[in-house]
Amino acid sequence: MKFKKILAHLFPLSLKDLIRSIITIIIASIICFILKDIGTSDVCAGMVYIVAVGLISRNTTGYLYGIISSFICLFVLNIVFTYPYYKVSVNFPNYPATFIVFLSV
Repeated sequence: MKFKKILAHLFPLSLKDLIRSIITIIIASIICFILKDIGTSDVCAGMVYIVAVGLISRNTTGYLYGIISSFICLFVLNIVFTYPYYKVSVNFPNYPATFIVFLSV
């Protein structure tokens, strides 16, 4: 029973936090699409998503939304904003480092 209390404290579910996370990821994606149209490098998109994960982690309760948003942002960054575009590719040597940075935020 104690484990369930700890789990509920670390990973609480909230509709407000879910909506906040989704809106933050959508805004970050819009900013990244604007930066991509301007012609900036892929690194800028990564930084925008790292800031988005940081905001989500800071403004939501528990760890659940930060962890899930880091997976989502990393997946979107990999598919949409890095070469080869619109394909899943994990062959880059720095991909594990990027994953660790997203989860550490």
